[in-house]
Amino acid sequence: MEILLENLIKTVVIIGLALALGGLKYTLVAILSFAILRFFTFGLHCQSGVMCLLLSVFLDVISPILIKDIYVGTIARSVLMITYIFIIFRYAPADTENHPLVKKEVRKQLKSRAVIVSIIYCLLAIFAKPMWFVNILMLMETYVVISILPVSYKIFRRRYNNYEEFNDEN
Repeated sequence: MEILLENLIKTVVIIGLALALGGLKYTLVAILSFAILRFFTFGLHCQSGVMCLLLSVFLDVISPILIKDIYVGTIARSVLMITYIFIIFRYAPADTENHPLVKKEVRKQLKSRAVIVSIIYCLLAIFAKPMWFVNILMLMETYVVISILPVSYKIFRRRYNNYEEFNDEN
């Protein structure tokens, strides 16, 4: 119940700020594109509700508004997004201490689905319009990739590959 209330408050704050700043459509695209990929990649989580709210405001409201009008060339977009496919293939899914992905088959399914979503995002980044949509999609994938990198776990002093603590490889 506490988590539900915390998430409800966070959602109201984020949507309210997005409305106030005139960036609701950017925020909705950011939340959706982040959530779809993150569902399969997992990755780091904030350790407190306040930190989660602050980071969510930055990731979902402020940064999409700031980058919406930047132009990134097709070659740069392609290189970046193809690089992300390989990173996701290498490191996803990245579990946490609170949610270790113990079963090998589950990890395998999550990895393949994460790669498929990343390929779709890559194609959208290369061929989709408008540019604000492409920018937000690339930015959200950047955030997801950062959240699964072993170096990020190291920086935040978090344990990586938590499933290794268990001997169940089913």
